[in-house]
Formats: sequence, structure tokens, C-alpha cells
Amino acid sequence: KYLNFFSNLYKKWMSNILDIVTQNVMFDLSMVIFHAVASSLQTYWFLAFDACYHFFLVTILIGTSRSIKETDPLHPSYSYYFFLFGVLENQHNFLKLYPIVP
Repeated sequence: KYLNFFSNLYKKWMSNILDIVTQNVMFDLSMVIFHAVASSLQTYWFLAFDACYHFFLVTILIGTSRSIKETDPLHPSYSYYFFLFGVLENQHNFLKLYPIVP
């Protein structure tokens, strides 16, 4: 039973991760180019960190929570985590649009 659950979870996780990555990659690229043009080269490391943070943390967290929710939709806490990560994602995109430049 658990093996079946985890194999289903893994399949959904991979497709969700790919889905989110393809959605976010163009937005990320355009924002990085915009940042680089709009600010001085001092913010280069900030941009690199920002891109890594967005790709690894947000993508994996949202992908995982969404996959768990799809695999076991009756569990109430997953939808809460999914909502929370959605809020984090929106916060992050808002900060990218209105950056606090160091």
C-alpha cells in the first residue's frame, strides 16, 4: 500500500516539478535581465542567490505539496501547506517586481 502511494507520489512529483519549472523559467529570465539592466553590477550576487532560491526552494516545496495533495486529497493539512507555499510564491514574485536593491 505504501509502496504504491510513494510510486504514485513520485510520478506526480516529477510532472509537477517540470510543470512549475517551465512556467517560471521565462519569468525568472526576464526578471533577472531586468534587474541586471536596472541596477549596478553590485547586485549580481544577489540575483544569483535569488534565482537559486526561487528554483530550489519554492519550486520543490510547491511541487511536493501539490503532489501530496493530488496523491492523497483527503488529508486536510496538505491543502494548508499548499496555500502557505502559494502565498510564499506570490510574496517572492512581488519582491522581484518591487526589489529592495542592496
